Amino acid sequence: MAGNLERIFFLAENFPLVNADEVQVVDKWFDVWKSHRIEIIIVTPEQKEPVEELWKRHDLMKYLEAIISLEAPQKYPTVGALMHNGLRREGWVPREQIICTNSTEAARSIWIDEAGKLRRCALAHTFRYDKGGE
Repeated sequence: MAGNLERIFFLAENFPLVNADEVQVVDKWFDVWKSHRIEIIIVTPEQKEPVEELWKRHDLMKYLEAIISLEAPQKYPTVGALMHNGLRREGWVPREQIICTNSTEAARSIWIDEAGKLRRCALAHTFRYDKGGE
């Protein structure tokens, strides 16, 4: 199904899940996306176990395709490097994925590699939202 949205990436830091309202909103939208067979992937710059524990505590793991650490088992310097690896090794199609983040660096890494050079193509659609008050 070329051209359809296949996966959504979120940064773990964008989901503190500190209150019931946040959990309810995540549950609602992730359920919709999962019902449309969209893979939901959480990316964390640190070890994935604490993130996994948080999502399990709120019964939200059922929606996730994966939680991917940029640290281990393979080290990726940026989210863009992770997506480039997914393109090369997993066949991830850039036009079929989106990253939703409030991180300028994460969004930038979709277009620009670690050496500061423009990539041949953007590795995903990007949705960058305001951090709210910062």
